[in-house]
Amino acid sequence: MLTAILVLAVLIPTLDDGFGAFDEKRLYGSIKSVAEDGDSIQLKTRKGTMLVSGLLKADRFVYSSIQLADVKDGTKVWILGKKQDGSDLPLNGYPPHITAVTSMVVGAFKPPKRTSKQRQLGIDWHEGPLKRTDGKLMLDRIELQIGTNRKILTLKKEKSLKLKKGLKVLAIGLSAKIPAPKEGEKPLRVKGNIKIQRLEVTGKVVPNKELPSLLGL
Repeated sequence: MLTAILVLAVLIPTLDDGFGAFDEKRLYGSIKSVAEDGDSIQLKTRKGTMLVSGLLKADRFVYSSIQLADVKDGTKVWILGKKQDGSDLPLNGYPPHITAVTSMVVGAFKPPKRTSKQRQLGIDWHEGPLKRTDGKLMLDRIELQIGTNRKILTLKKEKSLKLKKGLKVLAIGLSAKIPAPKEGEKPLRVKGNIKIQRLEVTGKVVPNKELPSLLGL
């Protein structure tokens, strides 16, 4: 038992290494500057200027939008809304349905955790194949109570994406220490640092009203 405790005591600091390795962060803002080597950016956020490092190894994604009518049947879609139970009564039965649809996304999307407000309202992310049946829009077997004349967001991986000042992005990663300045350099004037794992460029495509729920902010 004593040996096991000693081993665990050695491993825990190694795993964390002082970087808050288990503290995932999601930062949204506009790029203030890009490092010459392209491996880090300074991001202007509501919390102040933050350092985002490790970009050369991070996956990069870009949002765009298309008309919902152009999405083919069978395409997997993520939908944020409130699911209502259906009824199987012989005369007045109806299928389960999703109302209060806030966001719809196809592609390489990973939904964030729900906010406390979303949990209170019973709003959640739902995934399934999009179908059109008898004039109704369905998510698998769930009816979608939305108009068809709307746009849907798409998220695609872009390996050769170039970052520039002013670009609006979401950075997802782990908390890290602010690196010490090299000899002859001034300390970085940033509030914090994250080692990035995933970068999503929202640009001007994502409507402002969708940003908090879509990005998990």
